[in-house]
Order: sequence, then structure tokens, then C-alpha cells
Amino acid sequence: FNTLVPPATYFQKHPEYFSLVDGQRRCASSQLCLSNPDVLRLVTAGVLKQMRAKPKATLFSVSQNDCEGYCECAACRSVARAEGSQAGPMLRFVNAVAKATSKIFPNKLIDTLAYQYTLDVPRLTKPHSHVRVRLCPISCCQGHAFGTCGHPETRRFLRAFEGWGKLTDRIYIWHYATNFSHYILPMPDFDELHANINYYRRAGVRGVFIQGMYEDGGGAEAAELRSYLVGKLLWNPAQPVWPLVDEFLAACYGAAAPRVRKYFDLFHARVRRDLGLHPSLSDTPAHPLFHGPILDRADAALRAGEARVRGAER
Repeated sequence: FNTLVPPATYFQKHPEYFSLVDGQRRCASSQLCLSNPDVLRLVTAGVLKQMRAKPKATLFSVSQNDCEGYCECAACRSVARAEGSQAGPMLRFVNAVAKATSKIFPNKLIDTLAYQYTLDVPRLTKPHSHVRVRLCPISCCQGHAFGTCGHPETRRFLRAFEGWGKLTDRIYIWHYATNFSHYILPMPDFDELHANINYYRRAGVRGVFIQGMYEDGGGAEAAELRSYLVGKLLWNPAQPVWPLVDEFLAACYGAAAPRVRKYFDLFHARVRRDLGLHPSLSDTPAHPLFHGPILDRADAALRAGEARVRGAER
């Protein structure tokens, strides 16, 4: 939204374009007022400009900003009440953009997120034929396959996934594979990634994007290995994941590979044993996954591996 209707450009003269939150139009940490016809006109014009500038692109995002702050004006509230979800105002707005742009660019599509407050499926509105809904399991457990643990946000996501699947057969996914609060902490998600990529495939999902550690400079736990696994699994979800882990470890760590594998095994085994332990993308070092004994054993495994090699492998 901020790209299509920048607050720095419009807020001073047109605060009505932006979210009414707690009785005030908000410039920062806000969304757009989706019932304002001028906002629809501006967004549609902005998307058409992008489409003309990128003739080879086929998918254009019209999605909420990465924060809360949806509009609470009377018109937006009325739509949300009727739809039973904040996805209602969003989808009606995005459908209107798609209806206009598809008349000029019939081969281009609009992608929109079902994310945080817009995850839950609307009661009344279905996606336009040129709209692709991209569900985001941002609050789900990242240690267990969907349906195998009782994490409440995972249950919510699965309800939403089923509901959206009744409205469209062209679902896309934005999945997660890191800890955004502490990148270097262990993230035992190899089993989960394998299981859930296969879940998406069986359910007929059209496309999956997996977000890991993207900032410059590196530094996330096993970022290269996880990227390798994601690439291999998206290419062929049916193959087992742990032989891929071993293949990568042998190529990178040589004689230390079995000890590095022990490091990963320790954390994955802990998650497998405890279905009440839910790794997430916002865990701190105080999370019970990182209790003392398992850290001591993981450190010992890596020290033993390091002692076996020299040079780049070390």
C-alpha cells in the first residue's frame, strides 16, 4: 500500500486516504481506507503504471502494509461486519482493481496477501478471476507438520486454508523458514518444511514462496543448507529430506559432516518428541527448545566436527 499510495506524498492533503484508527487518521503504521473511491482510483492507476513498465511480468501485488492498523471508518467497518473478516474490505477492493486492470491487460494478475488480520476467509466475496490470494502462515508452529500439533494459530491457518480453497482453486502461499527475532538460533524445521510443502502440493496450491533470512551479510542458522533444501523440495516434494541434508553436509563439511548432522538431529529429535513445543519465527533464547543440556550436547558435536577438519571445511 505504501508503494502505491505513499503517505509522504498524500497524507498531509488527504488524510482521508489512510486508516482511521481509534478515531484518528494515521500516517504511520497504518493501511489505506479501502472504502474511499479516490484510493481505488490511485491504486488502480499505480498498478496500471507498473504493468506498463514491466511488460514481461504477470503478477502484481496489491497487499496490506506489514503492520496492523486497518481502517475503522464506518464504511470499512460495515463491510468487515458483513463479511465476518477484515479480508472482506480487502478482497472487495482488490477485486475492483483487478476488474479495471484486466480490461486493459487481460493476461496480468493481481496478487494479494491473506495475512495476519486478513487471513480469515470472508463470508460473501469471492476472488475475481484475475486475483490470486496468497496465504501466510506467519504465526504457525514451525516445528511440526500441519495437523500434527495443537498450536492454535496453526489450527486457525488450516481453517482459513480450507475456507479459501472453497472460494478459489488458485491459492498461493508465503511460507516462513527462519527466526526473525534471533536469526542464529537453531530452527528445527526440516521435517516441517518437507511435510508442509507436500501438504500444499496435495491440496493443489499453485505456487509457494518461502521466506528465510534475506538481509545482506548472512548470519542465519544454516541459511545456505535451508535454501538448498527448499529449492530441492519445491522441485520435487516427494523425495525424502534427510538424504538431501546429508548430501549438503558431506559436500560442505567433509569429515565433520556426521557431527554437524548430530547438531541438527538433537534439535529435530527434541521437537519430534514434544508436540507441545512450538518453534516460531519470533523465539527468544529463553524458549524451552534451548534448555541447557541440549545446547551442551550440540556444542560438543560441533567441537568434535571442527577437530576433524582443516581449511574451508573447518
